[in-house]
Amino acid sequence: MVRQEFRQYMQGRVREAIGGSEALEREWKAIRRGWYLGGASFREEMVEQIEEKIGGKKRDSYSGEGVKGHDEKAARALLAKGMGALKTDIEEVKSWKTTDVRKQALTWLIRSSTLASGEWISVQLGMGHRSNISRAMRRIQDASGSVELTLKRKMLQYKD
Repeated sequence: MVRQEFRQYMQGRVREAIGGSEALEREWKAIRRGWYLGGASFREEMVEQIEEKIGGKKRDSYSGEGVKGHDEKAARALLAKGMGALKTDIEEVKSWKTTDVRKQALTWLIRSSTLASGEWISVQLGMGHRSNISRAMRRIQDASGSVELTLKRKMLQYKD
């Protein structure tokens, strides 16, 4: 019971300190819920340190916002390489249909090489619903046509 009373006391003190301001409440929420406290450069430094720590280790043993940031950083790097190979940019990729084999090859590259979420991939590439990602994965994984095979070989250059 003592802990609960102390928590209530401290919550009251925090409310007094922030004066009920919504902006300050959002800041406190970020402090309570966030995985780091600092600016963008500090965040990048932390993501790099996470990369060093989990590199070569079993990825499933780690979780949280820091690892998610690392996954997205790796996915962005692969996306850039894949777009370079296709001589295109993100705006053009987003304009392609979800059934475009080039877009599906980029999706396959990112999804099969990183643990970036399907939601992240869908938003970045303009894939629409998540089910389009699994269709793209199957099409490239089971590549039988010459176009699919050529793109798969091109993307394989960038896989780990």
